[in-house]
This record gives sequence, C-alpha cells and structure tokens, in this order.
Amino acid sequence: MNEIVAKMMDPIIDENNKTGTEILLALEESGILMRLDKTILPTRYRAATVNPAEVRKLRRVENIIRKGRIDSIEPGKLIFQTGEEMPVDPKTLFVDCSANSTLFAPKKKVFDGETINVQFIQMPPPGISANVIAAMELKFPNDEEKKNSVCNVLTAHKSPKVFFLQTCTLTILRMLLSLLRWIQ
Repeated sequence: MNEIVAKMMDPIIDENNKTGTEILLALEESGILMRLDKTILPTRYRAATVNPAEVRKLRRVENIIRKGRIDSIEPGKLIFQTGEEMPVDPKTLFVDCSANSTLFAPKKKVFDGETINVQFIQMPPPGISANVIAAMELKFPNDEEKKNSVCNVLTAHKSPKVFFLQTCTLTILRMLLSLLRWIQ
C-alpha cells in the first residue's frame, strides 16, 4: 500500500510537473494510470479497473471509430448524435464501452440505521470502498457515528482535471485520515 501511495504522490510533488496534464502523464509513466491510445489525452475519466495485460489486448483492436456519440445502431448503419450515418456490415458486433460507471445518486450517509449505502469512500479502485465499509461494519457494529466518521463519501470524478484534484489530493488525505481513525 505504501508503494502505491508513493507512486501516486511522487508525480504530484515533483517540481518538474507544472500542470495537471504533466502530472497525469507522470502518473501514466509510473503505471498508476493507463490510456488505450497514447496519442489522445482523455476528456473523461471513468475510473475503469483494468490491468496492463488487458490494456495490451484492448490496444490490438484496429477498427476504432472516433466520430462522437452514437445515437443508435441499426442494421447496416451507425447513426451518430450529429445525424451523420456510417454504413457498416450488418453482421458487425458492436461493444459499448461508453457506460458511465461513475454516475451515482447524490451522497448520503453510508451507515444509516439498518441501511448500508455502499458508495465511493476510497478511490481507486472502486472495490476498496466496499471492503472498507464491510470492515467497518464488522469492527464497529453498534457505533454508527464512528463508522460514518471513517467512511467519508466521495463524488466520483468525471474528467482528468477532477480526477487529479480529487483522487491525487483529497482522496489521499481522506485515506490517511480514515487510516488514522481506524487505528484509534
């Protein structure tokens, strides 16, 4: 865990990285972040959980269409939101990778009486949140105030800039505060 935090913090505190983009590129260089196409800077960030071997396989996909959002897929054609149509083989398989996995309901208390509202409290990866929430329920079954003091809900990031501001600063601070509370 300390090694991962150090890999995240080093690009942030490196005085050679003057902009958010430079920091994001340094995070990519250190292996914390990955892009499918190194020639394109992302405009959205969805907190995908993927390993380097999976990224290498995804990079083998050759027929990538970058014409904007698709409105619909019909036999023999793609229809973009701009109205542009593109003919395709009717037997073509399309894989929708545009789902927004980080579009959540408004924040609420994680522990609320008999209800546990699973939300992001640590990022990335998303699974850590569920693990910490479960651990808090087991460790402090009757102390809702203590559990909620540790489980601070985060707003999911939707762009690289917000990722940088939130994940690389606030999340690390919150994680450290949560760890301090945990050991008390």
